[in-house]
Amino acid sequence: MFFFLLAVTLASVAAVYDNNNAICQEWKKAYTPPEPTNACVAPGSKGKCEQCMKDSDCESGRYCNGAWKKCIKSGDSCYGPYAGCSQRCSDQENPTLCPSCSHADFPNNWVSCNNDPNTFQYYGWDMDVPAIVYSREETSSGALAETDDFSQGAICNHNRLRAAGGLAPLTWDPCLADFAREYANELKNTKNCYMSHSSSARRSGLCGYWHAGENLYWSTEVNDKTARNSGWTATQAWWDEIKDFVFGLTALGDAGDFKMCEVHWTGQTGHFTQVMWPDTTHLGCDRAECSGSHVVVCIYGVSGNILGQPPFSVQTLDQLNQSPEAAAFGNMATCTEGGPVNDEGAAPTMAPTTTTTTTTTTTTSAPSSPSGGTMCKSSWGDCTFPMDTVYWGVAQDCNHFNHMGYQGFCFVGFDESGAGKLGKCDTSDPNCPF
Repeated sequence: MFFFLLAVTLASVAAVYDNNNAICQEWKKAYTPPEPTNACVAPGSKGKCEQCMKDSDCESGRYCNGAWKKCIKSGDSCYGPYAGCSQRCSDQENPTLCPSCSHADFPNNWVSCNNDPNTFQYYGWDMDVPAIVYSREETSSGALAETDDFSQGAICNHNRLRAAGGLAPLTWDPCLADFAREYANELKNTKNCYMSHSSSARRSGLCGYWHAGENLYWSTEVNDKTARNSGWTATQAWWDEIKDFVFGLTALGDAGDFKMCEVHWTGQTGHFTQVMWPDTTHLGCDRAECSGSHVVVCIYGVSGNILGQPPFSVQTLDQLNQSPEAAAFGNMATCTEGGPVNDEGAAPTMAPTTTTTTTTTTTTSAPSSPSGGTMCKSSWGDCTFPMDTVYWGVAQDCNHFNHMGYQGFCFVGFDESGAGKLGKCDTSDPNCPF
């Protein structure tokens, strides 16, 4: 099973995450894994293909693959056993809420203790959770109501994650939700739920905002559980791009353009920055189901990801780096004036100054191509760069799908069934850009 994401590129007060909101707290509790009862796995102690639960278990340079639950890096191949998590349990998710992790040993007999390979870290998760029954709660227009379980998951998780950086919470907008319903159904009827953004013109002036933003999420798992949970799950998948985002600093230590640091820019961290955009105040979401897949659409008022503007302030950066929500990813990487990336994410040495931002005419600009050529051999055929991956943005190199767990792959096309084909780029081919 797979999931994919898509975001658009266009266009504080201290936030309060409502800890007294019983519904949001129920969601947070459900998605917060309990602490292991016997902490016996040291951070960074698991090497190539060793079984893991989260990225921080793995040695430097490797991450915990969301489907296999093994520590890997680009180019690694591993023998089983595999956890078999069908919706790629991300580093921040409680695996009990994934649709299926098929291996019988997962999770409580999966990660071996450092001091005894015959014992395992116990997480206390009961994989035999009761079946979830979900039915939509709609407004008179057919859009999802704010009180719907899916809607609550989306708005609660957006506001929980924004609060981690001190940003104001979002408010549910029925008008934006109505557009999300309309467009989700359009993707169902015209694209079989595959992701393709609505035109910028359709979102210009939408619901009284100068422009509305859009995040998309696609998954191959369809049941009541994923229908109810995907508002939260999609939001988390978008926000987890924090691990790939590089925060730009000016020479004075101020926040720079949100695309200042192009070294790590893949075109896919825009979901994270849209979730965290300070000027965004409202949200509306919906979903649609197709045969074997579903798509989630969230619409934002106003739009984020405005070229020439910072994603958020240095104060928000510092607060995120100290938050438990971002702890698993370490300090956010930074660069100064578009220079080399500091992967340690060191805090700026100068106090930030007040920054005034203005709305600009927005265009989408791809980063320059990296080293290598434009025609690359892969395991499924030749790939020409830059390449339009149809539903997942323009790929400039073989790292475009890294955030999805496909390190070093390119998009070859669709097979007879309409499924996308990704080919492994040939590392020995000098024309393969990485």
